[in-house]
Amino acid sequence: MAALAPSWFSDDVPTARWHPSAATMAPFAGFICNEEPGSGRPMGESILRRLAAEKPVDLVNLAFHGRLGPADLTYVAETLGLLEDKGLATSALTQLARHPHPMVREGVVLGAAQLGGDEALALIGDMAKQDPSAIVRGVAADALDALAE
Repeated sequence: MAALAPSWFSDDVPTARWHPSAATMAPFAGFICNEEPGSGRPMGESILRRLAAEKPVDLVNLAFHGRLGPADLTYVAETLGLLEDKGLATSALTQLARHPHPMVREGVVLGAAQLGGDEALALIGDMAKQDPSAIVRGVAADALDALAE
């Protein structure tokens, strides 16, 4: 799989220079959108959870190099909140928080809420104040309220 670097991608993600092999990605090939957003089959939740548990680096690479449409990328962002490596998850979520599509940024809020920790909460707080979308700001504010309870 060729490496893609969308305009919102940054080399700050620690795995940006590692690309999964064709053998690694083969079981997931049917779940990757290869055309315009929404043109592929929906990403399977069980596949994402398995990647989070067994191959977290591949999950992060799928987010940045899998050519996913916004709907699939939203689920990937949410699933990043399940990673045991909080640093890897926070780094990826921080990058995805700059994605141009508000649906993806909403997934970032949900993933960060699942992840927890000071950095994830700070990310949610920033999104509640500064996200360009009123809907995302509202979801982030609601997440902060729920986490405070």
